[in-house]
Amino acid sequence: MNVSGMGQAWLKAEDVKKPVAGKVERVTSVVLDGETRVVMHISGLLPLVLNTTNLRTAKDAWGPETDDWEGRAVKVASVPCTYMGRPAMGVRVTCSGKKPAAPSAAEEEGTPF
Repeated sequence: MNVSGMGQAWLKAEDVKKPVAGKVERVTSVVLDGETRVVMHISGLLPLVLNTTNLRTAKDAWGPETDDWEGRAVKVASVPCTYMGRPAMGVRVTCSGKKPAAPSAAEEEGTPF
């Protein structure tokens, strides 16, 4: 048994062998190294601590209120990037889909128009 990943708390690039689609279950925050970071909890994956790029991608797609991100479709992939001036692999999110709108009062009453 390989125990190298046991006890791992966060999603890393090497965990994503191929692109994975999921839904945002919730968004929380955590303090890491004295800095508050946004954490996206995606169905079927470890929690993803959002870097600036992924945070901007989600905010641009879904708006600044993280409560509105729940239930949205997201794709996670491992991509080549640069980290501290060196080539590395990083996790990138692709945000798609819209949260289902609440039915209007007319729809709830069964009005056909």
